[in-house]
Amino acid sequence: KVLTMKQDSTSRADMVGISQADPTHKLDVNGTFRATGATTLGDTLDVTGVTTLDNTLGVTGATTLSNTLDVSGATTINNTLSVGDSLFIESNTDKEPIATFKTTGVTDCSIKIESQGESYIELANVHTTTGDSNKSWGIGTNDDKNLHFNYKNNGTINNAANDAMTILSDGKVGIGNNNPNHTLDVDGTMRATGATLLSDTLSVTGETNLNGGLKMDNDKFTVANGTGNTNINGTLDVGGNSTIGGDLIVNGSELIVNGNLIVEGTLNKKNTTELLV
Repeated sequence: KVLTMKQDSTSRADMVGISQADPTHKLDVNGTFRATGATTLGDTLDVTGVTTLDNTLGVTGATTLSNTLDVSGATTINNTLSVGDSLFIESNTDKEPIATFKTTGVTDCSIKIESQGESYIELANVHTTTGDSNKSWGIGTNDDKNLHFNYKNNGTINNAANDAMTILSDGKVGIGNNNPNHTLDVDGTMRATGATLLSDTLSVTGETNLNGGLKMDNDKFTVANGTGNTNINGTLDVGGNSTIGGDLIVNGSELIVNGNLIVEGTLNKKNTTELLV
């Protein structure tokens, strides 16, 4: 039958079926449903097949989609949207953004991604010139409580060894290091072009090159033996005592120490360098 009308024996509700011999809803359509005008639903929308809407869809009740929903017009959902498989949003214009989540008034707004394993957002630029169709950024969790950032195939984050940055659940940040042991743990070269302020100890285990001035007030400047030579190409101005366990090479214009200077190795300076101790 193309059209079936019946009355439910229990609720006495009238039901209409289209290509549905035994309708169980007010309108029960067995097949594709298409609406070219504005569609407003004051209650639940439950879709098990493909649905195409060429105009506005306004739903004020709960919405459940068990299959594809294709909407080319504006869609307003004022209640819960439950998607059983995947939600795909595609824009054929340059209009940005293609999706907006907002609340009215001063209420909070959040987006939650929840799973029993990996939970992440994948960001990809697949342009043939400026992007890469095989790689993307993955930002999320990797079967753990940490936040991972990496750029690899498909943006998945199931290999923490490829992390560009990792933030542990206790707040430690690793750059090039997926298991940081310090508040900021960088595995590689770190460069600062502006002023750098350290309010506690600076521990250096390798060679240290200073191409500018190093000034220390009211404290000692100590280089432990075996940590490598200290090369200073600018001015070294120390307000307290200084102990250097290795060689000290000064290529700058002057070395100023307002206290005792102890060099356990060799002190080398250029002829133009002035030593003020």
